[in-house]
Amino acid sequence: MNRLFHVSDLPHLAFAGVALAWHAMPIRHRLSRAARIARLLGDMWYTTSRADAAHTRRNMARGLGRSDTDALARDLFREVAYNKLLNDMLPKLHAHELSRLATPIGLEHIRSFVERGQSFILMGAHYGLNGYPVMRMLQHHNIPTLGVLGSDMPANASWAYRRVVYPIRNHVAETFDILTIDGLPQRRLLHAVRTGKALMLLGDALDEETASLQPPNVATIPFLDNTLRLKTGPVRLAQWLNLPIVPFFFRRRRIGYDMVMHAPIDITRSTPLDAPLRHFAALFSEYLRTDPAPWAHWRHETLERFLHPCSATPHTQTEGSHARRHSPA
Repeated sequence: MNRLFHVSDLPHLAFAGVALAWHAMPIRHRLSRAARIARLLGDMWYTTSRADAAHTRRNMARGLGRSDTDALARDLFREVAYNKLLNDMLPKLHAHELSRLATPIGLEHIRSFVERGQSFILMGAHYGLNGYPVMRMLQHHNIPTLGVLGSDMPANASWAYRRVVYPIRNHVAETFDILTIDGLPQRRLLHAVRTGKALMLLGDALDEETASLQPPNVATIPFLDNTLRLKTGPVRLAQWLNLPIVPFFFRRRRIGYDMVMHAPIDITRSTPLDAPLRHFAALFSEYLRTDPAPWAHWRHETLERFLHPCSATPHTQTEGSHARRHSPA
């Protein structure tokens, strides 16, 4: 039986409260103030959620081989807070605010697909901006998209989260074309392809299914100085629908992000299932080496089930190399 309320609901209620007050802020200051508020809420969340903060630091130490995990973990909590604020504020964001929030880079890699009405797979990650704000950015840049996403309702969510926080957070989903991954109805996928929509999915889904699947449905991929267990579903979907895969990531700026599209990966029926995932993971690893904090999975309670060391000599860095400009504030 789920609880009526849990202390972990407090930050989410704070995010929802700020979102309700969003329309009262002067438009020219809203993004910068949201970043500062996210910094404060993230710090409060990091301080009060001790168990969550502790396993985040352990995951970062294990995955990165770094000693500055306190600064990195605090930065991650700020980043997650910023994402949740942006998600809750999406209905109020104006077009010029969206343009400030994320600058597209590499649109030439998908321009011909969009102009010809040809479908393709956009494969992103739980890194930087993610979730419904990504769908809004693609919509803002006139990229018709079907989001193939998992459920965002925690299994152990309290009554307060289900009845207060979730309706506010999920309300914006009604404005997007979303297909949850449960069952993957073939008819909707085929319709999206026929109408030239991009299929947006996340290549780093780490869930119970990923943990339980066996090859060829999963593959072990080099990742940073480790290996990462990833589903091969995106590649098999690309093979079935005869679509290219376009990796894309949201790279942080001082305020906002760069939405970076990479060159398409051509997929054929004979493409080894792990090859596109290796390419995706290699690109992703470079982002993480530059700015590791925004990967949401560092907070994953069972990350050790998916991320395993493959080298006895971990990659090490010092705290001074962590650029403060990456913080959302």
